Amino acid sequence: MKEAVYLGRLPPAEQPRVLRVRVLSRRVRLAFWGFLALFSVVSVLLVSVGVDGWTAKTSERAYDFSGVRVDFRLIDGWCELPFFALTAVPVAIGLAVIWQLDRLLAAYQKGVILTAGNALRIRRVGLLLVGWCVAEPCIGVVAVLLVGFLQLGHAVESLAMVFNLPWLLAGCVVLIVGHAMRAASVVAEEAALTV
Repeated sequence: MKEAVYLGRLPPAEQPRVLRVRVLSRRVRLAFWGFLALFSVVSVLLVSVGVDGWTAKTSERAYDFSGVRVDFRLIDGWCELPFFALTAVPVAIGLAVIWQLDRLLAAYQKGVILTAGNALRIRRVGLLLVGWCVAEPCIGVVAVLLVGFLQLGHAVESLAMVFNLPWLLAGCVVLIVGHAMRAASVVAEEAALTV
């Protein structure tokens, strides 16, 4: 896969289009990281003040594990650790999606647009979204099992199973787009070889 597209090697009609994609990708990438930085700062402030801190209430210290709401004020010491491990799953999936999107925008910024590598990145985003939709109910099941195993029934507020159909459909659409882009990149590579 090429690392960058040099405008001098392209036909004159294509140069402005690729240049626009590169400039737009740079702007989108900066906005993307700016939004993530702002979101991180706001999240840290809300956690440090407490979710209800803006209304002068104390933080609830509760977390919703896919429908299983656990109140950590009623749990002592090491019993919290398995629940905190469960929160690592959505965080890891979210970071992986962010990484794939950043790599895609970085490739576009270099002028690398219609390639198998970019199609693979798009398919990975789709797989991660579908994976999250499968993992979310599993996290709820594991949380229910942990509540039973650790005998923490008093700390649970609700036991409802959650399945996110809109995100599953979005992941499937992104997967289809990735497959279509892969087919298009194969055609583009074959056309480039015949010229």
